[in-house]
Amino acid sequence: MKNVFAVLLLSFLLTGCLSGGMPYEHVSFNDGITQKEAIAIARNHLSTLDVAYRYNPNKPVVKERSRTWYVFFPEYMKFRPAFQKGNPYRVEISTITGEIIDVGINRGFTVYF
Repeated sequence: MKNVFAVLLLSFLLTGCLSGGMPYEHVSFNDGITQKEAIAIARNHLSTLDVAYRYNPNKPVVKERSRTWYVFFPEYMKFRPAFQKGNPYRVEISTITGEIIDVGINRGFTVYF
């Protein structure tokens, strides 16, 4: 029984290594657009808004989760103490197509900058 298990394990590893990696390595969440492209799309969207003057397009925070780029723009801190963080503006972008999925202001959601 040990020999059968060892042969199966060895064949699994060899087929993965011979094909250029593990068998499911070709599945990637970043087959579409890159992080820089997502930031450019989000900045372009932010420039079309009336509320854009409140947000800092030069310091975006980017997270990736489940085939979506989340680009957060922090608020300007002109009249606030430095330790307070405002409500960031969020742009959700599909990593596959580059389309904007959802936008909005995250109220009560903490993003660490």
